[in-house]
Amino acid sequence: MEALDELALRLLSPRVCFGTLWWVGEDVWETYQENYRRWGDREGHPGVSLLLGRLLLYRDRLPMLFGRSPKLGQTGPVLAVCNPRKPSRLTVFGTLVEPARIPLRELDPGETEPRVQPWEFKPQLDPNEKTALLAWYDRNVKKP
Repeated sequence: MEALDELALRLLSPRVCFGTLWWVGEDVWETYQENYRRWGDREGHPGVSLLLGRLLLYRDRLPMLFGRSPKLGQTGPVLAVCNPRKPSRLTVFGTLVEPARIPLRELDPGETEPRVQPWEFKPQLDPNEKTALLAWYDRNVKKP
């Protein structure tokens, strides 16, 4: 492994653990999320990391679950997360069950404008939300 790749991996690893929340550009979702198609003029959607192990190589991919606003009458989201700045506004995860596998280079802090960035409203799930996400993950996600 090149020294720069190793350094980047060490810098990224603690920040991408299970339950961290991200703002992901629409072009990233389109590229890496199976069955995803852009609608409207949104610049991005939230994502939540499903990384349970540790990253071994800089070219590893981060499993991430797509998030969006709930649809009227929607049932069974994996998780509903409140925006602390707007408590009445929810984001739900799990409507697209298969996680995207996003290359770490998309989060690279060395990029001038990374297409995946920490979600400014809430950087990670609280312990109860992590427990709910883990239970959903065990029921729904195919293990590699």
